[in-house]
Amino acid sequence: MAEPLRCAHCDRTFVDAERRLAHTALRHPTTLDPEGVTAYRALYRREQRRLRRLRLELIGGVVAVYFAVFVLYTVVG
Repeated sequence: MAEPLRCAHCDRTFVDAERRLAHTALRHPTTLDPEGVTAYRALYRREQRRLRRLRLELIGGVVAVYFAVFVLYTVVG
């Protein structure tokens, strides 16, 4: 197994470079170079897209469960 990545400014360890980049941008923002800022912005946009998709999937699941309960109630009730 690979060595965990460490923050250059504190003792935190991370499973991947994206998590370390997010930590550095949020906890040590003055240490980022322009390339790091650009990489963090791209990471932020990717995470926003993932969260939006997750929210839509969860809403779809809730609607499906609601519909199933409604149909069941109509048939049985």
